[in-house]
Amino acid sequence: MTDLLIGFDAGDGGLTYVGRVDRGISDELDRELLPKLETLRRPKSALASGSRPKGSKGVTWVEPKLRALVSFRGVSFGKLRHAEVKSIVEG
Repeated sequence: MTDLLIGFDAGDGGLTYVGRVDRGISDELDRELLPKLETLRRPKSALASGSRPKGSKGVTWVEPKLRALVSFRGVSFGKLRHAEVKSIVEG
């Protein structure tokens, strides 16, 4: 896996894109996560139409059923900076 696209619930029923994260995804987490993501595949993004990332060609979209605990060092232009995955949970 290269990285995850991260969105948060903006309270309006859609997810707002806040960046990509690849730090913190160990080989072990990658092996656990890939089978789960395969079962959650969907044809289109669940992100709100105005918040989709540039360059998302080739992205595998999934149902937003997993939650990532992510640490970050700041926000710039609405995107997380220096984001790192701490854990992934269902729900």
